[in-house]
Amino acid sequence: MNTHRKAGCAVLMALLLGSVALAGCKKEETADQPEENAAAVSESTAAEENTKPENPEAGTEKTVLLDTDIVQLTLNGVSPFSAGQNDDGTTKTADPEVEISFDVMNKGEDEIVLDLRDLKVGETPVKRILMAGDVAAPGDTMTFRYGILPKDADGTGQGEAGSVSWELVSEQGLTGTVRVMNIEGELAQAEFSTAG
Repeated sequence: MNTHRKAGCAVLMALLLGSVALAGCKKEETADQPEENAAAVSESTAAEENTKPENPEAGTEKTVLLDTDIVQLTLNGVSPFSAGQNDDGTTKTADPEVEISFDVMNKGEDEIVLDLRDLKVGETPVKRILMAGDVAAPGDTMTFRYGILPKDADGTGQGEAGSVSWELVSEQGLTGTVRVMNIEGELAQAEFSTAG
């Protein structure tokens, strides 16, 4: 049984890494989604709930993006990057100035992960790098933190094309789509915006 779980985790991580690699290669994605995901997205609109911001500097309130029988997904907010927090070594190759975080409560029976897509500061596409978060096991709540970085001129995300500063994100807002996935594929998705 343990071997099956380890194999499942390995396949799930390979699936996520593959989708992240493909996301870097695509310049545009279509907005098509299966009917079953449309229901989950419409539930997210009904489940939105605002609370006080944890970090007053962040200017973004906590927002419940999805609340289904499988997952509760909360946008914690966007804030200046905090180098003091554990980042699993990713900042050795990246130097973000801004971060975004989500809490994922897994209410289902399968392990789940997050994937961010179509990130933009204002109208400018940007990329993300996972700072913290892994596979959320059934019954667990996990925080996923992403650093926000510029894309270069050809859109591949390789190299620098300027900077993504906290001031810029505060002014123009950060938008995108967050996808909740398990080993079989996408379970639900929700769009988010930190624009005021």
